[in-house]
Parts: sequence; C-alpha cells; structure tokens
Amino acid sequence: MAEELDESMQVLARNMSVLQSSMDKKELLEALDRMDDAVDESMKRLPESISPADEEGKNDYIKELQKLEKEIMLAKQKVLSGQLSDIPDSVNKMNKIRVEGHDKFR
Repeated sequence: MAEELDESMQVLARNMSVLQSSMDKKELLEALDRMDDAVDESMKRLPESISPADEEGKNDYIKELQKLEKEIMLAKQKVLSGQLSDIPDSVNKMNKIRVEGHDKFR
C-alpha cells in the first residue's frame, strides 16, 4: 500500500515538472489529467503515519488532497482558457499544498 501511495506521489512530482517546463496546451492538460488521477488514487490509500482507526487524521488527509485536486481543476481551467502565463502561480500553490501535506502526514 505504501508503495502505491509513493507511486502516486511520484506521478504528481513528475507532472508538476511538466507544468513548469511546458507551454503546450495538450501536454499541460495531459499532465493535469495524470495528476488528477494520482490524487484520486491517493485518496484510496492512507499514509503510514495515519492509523486506519484515526478518523480525524483520515479526514485531514482527504481535505489536503481535495485542496490539491481543486488547484489542479483551476489549472485546467486556466489552460483551457489560454491563461498559460498563470500556470506558474498554480504550480506554486500546488507545491505549497504538497509541502504542507508532507509536513502533516510524513
């Protein structure tokens, strides 16, 4: 289980790199779709630091992932509307959410 969660986190990291380096709309949307799928998969697995009986911990974990999912959706909207210059701001927000999540759940 931990390996699958780690794999999802690696998918997120790889595709954040795509967001930082590409200005191709199709490539950006594909990266965002992969990130969205990775977040969905991550919601199905708890980090080792959260016990299955820890409802509050589970809820906090899901909320962090939902924040990331929301930012991914906003980034998709920016790409679709041609606001590619706003993508670095989205990446910064996603990185902040990622760091906060890692601080809480590692």
